[in-house]
Parts: sequence; C-alpha cells; structure tokens
Amino acid sequence: MNAINSQSSTFETREFIVADTVVFNKQGTHLTDIQKIVLRGAWQGYTYEEIADREGYSEKYLKRDVGPRLWKILSEALGEKVSKKNFRTALERRLTLANPPHNQQLDMDSCQDWGEAVDVHTFYGRTQELATLQQWIVQDRCPLVALVGMGGIGKTTLSIKLAQQLQSDFKYIVWRSLRHAPPIRELLEEIIYFLSNQQEKDLPETTNGRISLLLKYFRKSPCLLILDGAESILNHDQKDTRYQEEDEEYGRLIKYIGETYHQSCLLLTSREKPKEVAIREGEELPTRSLRLIGLDELEGQYILKGKGIYGSEDDLKKIIQIYGGNPLLLNMVSTTIQNIFDSSASDF
Repeated sequence: MNAINSQSSTFETREFIVADTVVFNKQGTHLTDIQKIVLRGAWQGYTYEEIADREGYSEKYLKRDVGPRLWKILSEALGEKVSKKNFRTALERRLTLANPPHNQQLDMDSCQDWGEAVDVHTFYGRTQELATLQQWIVQDRCPLVALVGMGGIGKTTLSIKLAQQLQSDFKYIVWRSLRHAPPIRELLEEIIYFLSNQQEKDLPETTNGRISLLLKYFRKSPCLLILDGAESILNHDQKDTRYQEEDEEYGRLIKYIGETYHQSCLLLTSREKPKEVAIREGEELPTRSLRLIGLDELEGQYILKGKGIYGSEDDLKKIIQIYGGNPLLLNMVSTTIQNIFDSSASDF
C-alpha cells in the first residue's frame, strides 16, 4: 500500500492530471478512486495481484473489471489503443503535444502558483464533496465558496485536489496559506504580480486600490484563488466571528469578491465561517459553504491499511468511530499502533 501511494510529484501533477483531464473532457466525469489506484499501481509497474494485495481488493475484480474498463476509457479519451503495457507512453505523448518545446505554448504549470500547497500523494473518498464543489464553482459560477470543518478533517487536502481537477476550467490557479496571517497588502501584491504576468509593478498604496486592481484581473481572465486556513485571521475570543484587528481588511476583500461581477472564484477553507460568507450564503445564492465531516468507514480503512494497520473489520471500524473519521487523527493513532502495538488494531 505504501509503495503504491508514495507517488512522485511529477506523476501526480502531470501525467495523472493529463489522464484525469482527458477522461473528463471526453465523458464529463473524472476517474473513480479505484481506477486511480489501478493507474498509480500500474504506473509503478505492479501486477494486478500486487495491487490487489496492497489495496485489499480482489485480483479478479481488478484484472477482469476495473483494469479493462480503465484502459477502454483511456483509449476513447486519447484516441488510440491503450493497455496496461503502453499507457505510460500514451500519456507522455499527450503531455508532449499539450506542452510543445520552446515558447510555442504556455507550460502546464506556467499559469499556476501553488505557494506552500502540500503534495497530495494519497487521497481517499470525498467524491460527493468534490462533485458538489465543482458544481458550485464551474456550473453555477459562484464567486465565493467556503469549505468549513474542524482541524485535521481534510480541508487543505480537498482544496488542493479540487484545484487539480479544475485546471482546465481556469486560466489561473493561485493557492495561498493564511496560516501565518500574511499582511493583506503583501498578499494582494503577490497575486496581482502573478496575474499580470509580472507586468503590474506600481501598485496602489491603499488596500482598496489593490482589491480593485485584483478584481480587474478577475474580470479579465478566470482565476481560482484559494486561501487556506482563514481561521488564522479570525478572532476566536469573540462570541461572533470577527477578524483580528490587523486583518480586518481581509473581510473587505472577501466581501467585494462575493458581491462584484467577474469570472473568477475565491475558495476559502476555515474552521469557522467568516461573517461575509455567513450572511450572504444560500442554496440558490452566489455565496455557498460546505461543511466537511469525517471520512466514512471504508475511506477510513484505506488510511489505516495504508499505514500498515491490520485487524478485523470490527476493530478497524471501532478505531474510525472513536476518532470520528478525522484523517489527521487516524494518521496519528496509526503511528501509535505501529510503534506500541506492532500494527495490530486488535491489540490496540
């Protein structure tokens, strides 16, 4: 399990994205989780038997059902015969066509600034959440979306995974962490500099002026801006959710993006809803929020098994229930089980 999921960042952000994107463009749906598992395992040269052993599936199921279906889908999407033996070459060829040498076309990553975003090696479940967020952002064109949930529940990982899936829908993708509450004027300067292709240098001195300039670029080209960890700019001592005194202007940024016409989207992740989201959100309104809960039992088992934890389904289920399906807590307790209980869920 660990071997299959220890993917290189190159595969995750290039060939894997190519595979998922061409399939989505062809049939309107992304690769399923089990298809991604087979694709990753095959990329590293594993047989169906080895993938089945590491992931807890039936070899027969992978070899006779999932695998053939996956290669058929990729064949249709890529317009050539694809199999387990030649899919790497087919994807690399498509990547070369999409990114010709020299300056004939922008490189795949040239319009993306991931900041301090972590490399998402493994991702379990969240299929419905991804579909909902994609519906809101792409189909419903919501300018302001919040992803809310307790610490460790997976908001950051989900935001990165979502951005990877929406690369073909936005000219620019910018991911920034608010963990250390950067001054808003500095943050705006970075983003505007990037969106202007390093041309915008003499920025307005005021925050309002910089917000207006950002919105100008938001209207010019579709941009997905993700601000992760918005709880860092909020004051938790208040009965209602307010900003830290030095971060109050963030509220103005969020408000203007949610109210002003443009073709871009701001996705916030936070443990709490900023008031600009809470007072404007609604099922049929342009501002919406999604509260993230723990993983279900099957998804939780992927994490435990991926860390090498073994035991009966009942024992694994109890651990997942105790920790509320929280991915961070499940990873932490897995380390304890490994070190103290020799990876045995039953002994734990």
